[in-house]
Formats: sequence, structure tokens, C-alpha cells
Amino acid sequence: TAVPPADVQSFVPGVVQEAVRFQEGSTTLTLVLSRTGMYREPADIAHARLYATLFEGRLDWEGLQQRWQIVDFVRDCPVDVTLRYTRPAHHLSDADQDGMLEIWVSYFHACRGDVSPSTLKLIGYEGKQKLAMRGSATLVYEFEGEEQTQTGEAPVMDAALRQSPALS
Repeated sequence: TAVPPADVQSFVPGVVQEAVRFQEGSTTLTLVLSRTGMYREPADIAHARLYATLFEGRLDWEGLQQRWQIVDFVRDCPVDVTLRYTRPAHHLSDADQDGMLEIWVSYFHACRGDVSPSTLKLIGYEGKQKLAMRGSATLVYEFEGEEQTQTGEAPVMDAALRQSPALS
């Protein structure tokens, strides 16, 4: 169920991009995706931060607990910053059918001054176990009237994801 950003803005840093509430058994979970957007400090250096925070409990200070938080950033970038969620930005699964959700968040990450693919990150949690896959997006663009494709790096799974047979 979608949650209005104003209902959760005070619980997270950055500006809320999306918030959703769902159940894991009898536990109410709320996933809040936020980011700062690009800012310059000093004027010629760009930075950005992105946050994905999972809370369990009601959306008031009474009993609400943070289960985990993803924090990523681009710092000290002299050119263009990309740090934004994909669409859709999150996915819920239970691939290993153990009753505990895998909660996935995906986003683009780059500091670049050319036309090259962004890093594409897929970060997931099952309970408090972090799982990750990183690679590059495929870039499709038009040049002199012809469609061009630039393929990025193949995805690489972290050790925790490789060791999870139902997920790898």
C-alpha cells in the first residue's frame, strides 16, 4: 500500500521519493526511499545521497524500529552526478519460500562527464542479511539518425547472494 510522503518525511533524511507499507506475516513493514538530489559544495563539486530505509511497526514514534538502511552517495564529482531510483524502484519476493520477504531496491549511480552507462545496483535484504548485485545499465541512444547501444559491465553478485541457491 502506498504511503503519502508527508507521513514519513520526518523519519528519514533527504526528500521522500516513495513509501510503501506491506506485511511480513503479522509484522507491518514500511519501506521509505529518499534522496538528496544533487548539491554543489563548493560550487564546482557535485554530491548526492540516496537512502532506502525499512521500518517495522506503526508509523508513529511509538514502537517504530528501523530494521535496516541502505545509504549510498556520490561525492566530490567535478562533472555530472546520477543517483536515482529505477522504475519500479523496489520489488518484494520470497524466492526461497521461507516466509521471510526479500526486499529489493534498485538504482543508478554515476559520476561522469561523458555518455557512458551508469552503474546499476540491486540491493536486497532478507531479514537483516544484505544481498547485492552490481553491474552497468545498457545505454541506448541515437547518433546521426541511427540507434546505438553501449553495453555496460555484466552484473556481479556479492558472496551472500551467490551462497543463496534460491536467489542466485
